[in-house]
Amino acid sequence: MDNATASATAEMCGATAGQPANYSIPADNPMVGSSSTCDEIWHTGLRNPWRFSFDRATGNMYIGDVGQGAREEISFAPEGEARHFGWGCMEGFRINKQSPPCVNSTSNSFPGSTLPILDYPRSDGGAISGGYMYRGPIRALHGSYWFGDSNNGRVWYATDSASPWPKTQFTTHPGNVGFGEDEAGNVYSVSINGNIRKLTSDDSIFFHDFE
Repeated sequence: MDNATASATAEMCGATAGQPANYSIPADNPMVGSSSTCDEIWHTGLRNPWRFSFDRATGNMYIGDVGQGAREEISFAPEGEARHFGWGCMEGFRINKQSPPCVNSTSNSFPGSTLPILDYPRSDGGAISGGYMYRGPIRALHGSYWFGDSNNGRVWYATDSASPWPKTQFTTHPGNVGFGEDEAGNVYSVSINGNIRKLTSDDSIFFHDFE
């Protein structure tokens, strides 16, 4: 799917038509006040976002974005900041095309866009599933972001220790399609066949698996 409207500011790709709703638009939205854009738009440049979450400690947003044919990525937005995430000029850290309006793309960026915090090639998977920044009872895991890939069931964690964030495979959960978080900050992996697994530890020692 070549989602050409991902960067468009005059239409809301994916909006549901014909369903009336009562809502208001924050006055500081980036598109407010222009007759040529949609006031509701906050972020642009996402191809196929699959699961996003907010860090309960910071309010920052993490988004899993499924690629077209080369890269899967996790995008990051600090609390309160609108971003353009690069699609369709960029796919992960890779140039996707250089036809207008992407003619100024360089080897690793497109002017005005935000690169992901990490990406990976199709050899690692083909359908990223965004997860959660861990803030649960296992204090040794605080600051690690947990996510997976629904094509092969791999589950990884990544930390902000370098750029891009390095990822480490933790386990495999076949059919993984998403993650969840409870009130205590525990992280769960959910599969398409109905299995739910919880990240746990053996006392204070980090136990290497989901229960």
